[in-house]
Amino acid sequence: MMGSTLMSTSKHSNFPSNAQFDGDGDGTPDTAAEMAAQYTLYQKELSAKLRTQLGSDAIMIANTGVGQKDPALNGITIEMCADADECLSSFKEQAAVAHTPLLSVMWLKGEGGAIPNECAIAAKMRAELPYLLEGTDFYDGTHVTCPSLPLSQV
Repeated sequence: MMGSTLMSTSKHSNFPSNAQFDGDGDGTPDTAAEMAAQYTLYQKELSAKLRTQLGSDAIMIANTGVGQKDPALNGITIEMCADADECLSSFKEQAAVAHTPLLSVMWLKGEGGAIPNECAIAAKMRAELPYLLEGTDFYDGTHVTCPSLPLSQV
């Protein structure tokens, strides 16, 4: 699966264009496309092995993206739901195969915190998915940014 990282001469973060990585451990740098293909091929194997190592009581969620599901995960995270129906469908599809207990997160991306539309979408989804949390780009159990709106106001 993931191999060693070859030394990069750049001091920039976020994987600069000249950074070299050996994802398959064969001693030769892989292209970004090869690395993405390896991740796609092995992502469920990675999470299954991580689940085995962490045990069944561990909570595992991942930013898998819309339309992806993984039975080793308790849930998924989606960053900003522009299409509420598509996001709702993704959360439900993951829940159908998920490890329990269920837990998913909708990250809010509005400037300076939540924007009203994101909170309204989250409230509608939360009414149907009680295991769904929403918050800023980190979740520590204390930093949810949407007000609890009565469903009559959504």
